[in-house]
Amino acid sequence: MPAFALLSRLTTRLGLLSAVGLLSACASNPIDPDAPGIIATDTVWYWLGSATLANSVTIADPSLYSLELKGSRVLMRTEALIRADCNRGTAKSDTSHEGRIWIEKIALSRAACPPGSQNGRYIEDLELLAQAEVRGPVMRAEQTQIGNVSYFSRDPKTRMVVYRCAGTADLPVALINGDTLRLWSSEGFEVLTRNTSASGELFAGTSTSFHSKGREAVIERNGVKVFSDCRQVGDPR
Repeated sequence: MPAFALLSRLTTRLGLLSAVGLLSACASNPIDPDAPGIIATDTVWYWLGSATLANSVTIADPSLYSLELKGSRVLMRTEALIRADCNRGTAKSDTSHEGRIWIEKIALSRAACPPGSQNGRYIEDLELLAQAEVRGPVMRAEQTQIGNVSYFSRDPKTRMVVYRCAGTADLPVALINGDTLRLWSSEGFEVLTRNTSASGELFAGTSTSFHSKGREAVIERNGVKVFSDCRQVGDPR
């Protein structure tokens, strides 16, 4: 066999072996869909609410409050398209790969929204956004005011619940979508899956469980209560 043909066949065989090895590695190390990510442009985020020590709010219909960043990821300069209940508009925005986010110079229509609208609160919170953490389909965005945090989801059907627990100033936040609960607290971020429960709702992960009954909840890790006597803060608006 000519040397060139032999070399070509060996190269092809090595390429196939490399591809098989890569596929095997991917199969044994699947990508975590909830791993930390960047703030992507051309993605619509729906506001689920904001958790604060003084005045938390959760949104009954997140589809009425949206944020979409449009622009160049190279220049890191974007335009924000905003829906705030019955009003729509634009704003200037900046993001960074480190999670920094700025929304400024918001220009909205000035329609009078129905009573109970969170139009004004949403705009105020957008202007205070400072540092975001993206986890798969959800985003946690800290505000410039320490302790104030806004939450967003790519799915407007996601339900947000804020809890105030005994013995701590921390406000655990549960983002529930179908059989998945994404939990943010001082213990970090965790993804839990719905389990069968004789009463209430039970979600569990490798070491953490979340059990709620009505407006009350308990969060355990390795069988030990890390948050107890937790009560839901407010009602969706």
